[in-house]
Parts: sequence; structure tokens; C-alpha cells
Amino acid sequence: MGHSFVEAEAYLHDHPRESLSLLKHRFPKIEDKVLAAAFDVILKISPNPPRVTAKAIENTERLNIEAGLLKPQDKLDSYDGITTDEFLR
Repeated sequence: MGHSFVEAEAYLHDHPRESLSLLKHRFPKIEDKVLAAAFDVILKISPNPPRVTAKAIENTERLNIEAGLLKPQDKLDSYDGITTDEFLR
């Protein structure tokens, strides 16, 4: 699964026009300018190669708490040791 994320991120960065074209087929009702602007933002915040960091997991937990999907008391105290970049090697 990790390799598929690596390949997907690489494709987005190496073939932005083709990626945007694929998105246009998926979201045909969104205006071209809006879709292009959204794609630009996603491309900027998408690391290549992708990395799971402790900060990213912490932000995800915060979002899940704010969305009511996770109880605040279930949030981890530390994210040390639960991530790896092994799939990037």
C-alpha cells in the first residue's frame, strides 16, 4: 500500500496536466479555474515522496476530535515510534 502512495504522489508531481485532466473527468461540474486552483493547493501540500510524520498523526487526531469521531481522552500522549519511512526506501 505504501508503494502505491509513493507512485501516486510521483505521478501527481511528474504529470500535473494529466492528473488535472483525470480530475476533470471525476468532477465535471466544477469550473476549470476552481478545479485547477484546488489541484494547485493539493499539489503544494502533497510531499513527494509522501511521509507519515508524528505531526501529521497528531493533526489527524485533532481533526477527528473536532469532528466528534474521537474522544479527547482517547488522544495519544505521544506519537513517537509509531511511524516509519520504511516504504520510501
